[in-house]
Amino acid sequence: MLLPVYLSRLGLDATELGVAVTLTLLASTAMTFAVRWPAERWSPRVALMAQSVLIVAAAAILLVTVHPWLVVLAAMIGNVAVGTGETGPFLALEQVLVTRAAPRE
Repeated sequence: MLLPVYLSRLGLDATELGVAVTLTLLASTAMTFAVRWPAERWSPRVALMAQSVLIVAAAAILLVTVHPWLVVLAAMIGNVAVGTGETGPFLALEQVLVTRAAPRE
């Protein structure tokens, strides 16, 4: 929820904030759908590790820049939430892993 506040402090106006938040939500949606193929081909664990690499890359970008649109890019590739609650590709993969690990009874 702090991403829009941070972006506004970096100089984005209301319209640009709307575009930025929309882009991050679209990226999260795209990742949620796109993660299915690698999870089925290799495993959900491999897909989670790949997403973890994306988070590290996003963190590196966030550490070295204050350019607002690079921050938006980092938020998109790192799946930085702009809302409350756990959503996105991680939740879907975690649910698969937990279900597979739980006893059948």
